Amino acid sequence: MIDEVLRKFYQRLSIERENQYTIYRSAYLILKSKREGLLPIEYEIGKADSKAEVIVYDLFKENGIDFVFQHPIGPYRVDFLIGKVVVEIDGPLHHRKYQRKIDQAKDIYLEGLGYKVLRVPIRLIAEHTEATIKAIKLHVRTVGR
Repeated sequence: MIDEVLRKFYQRLSIERENQYTIYRSAYLILKSKREGLLPIEYEIGKADSKAEVIVYDLFKENGIDFVFQHPIGPYRVDFLIGKVVVEIDGPLHHRKYQRKIDQAKDIYLEGLGYKVLRVPIRLIAEHTEATIKAIKLHVRTVGR
């Protein structure tokens, strides 16, 4: 009984800390954008499908990568558009069979319009952040804008 109560307490504490971090991070980004005279980014970040996309959004901004976030192309919305390169951030959901089929159809459609699709697993970004960002930059330069 006591173990169950403690487990629930720590679980709630963990969720509250995560929510608190998200609130503080959002407030920091809003204040930073206003201080630097940028357009408010809360609208853009509000379009993110996952926390991973928000992290990559920050990384791209910090590394001076010029991109469009959550851009609609036909019936799809791409995570990041850098010139003619579409960067899709793939989390664990993208390993499921039905999601792979959806992603495959999306890639075929985008490539048919002349875009190059680069799928990046979030695990790769988490484990090798700098190398992944450099590889994305190199890919964009190689493929062209």
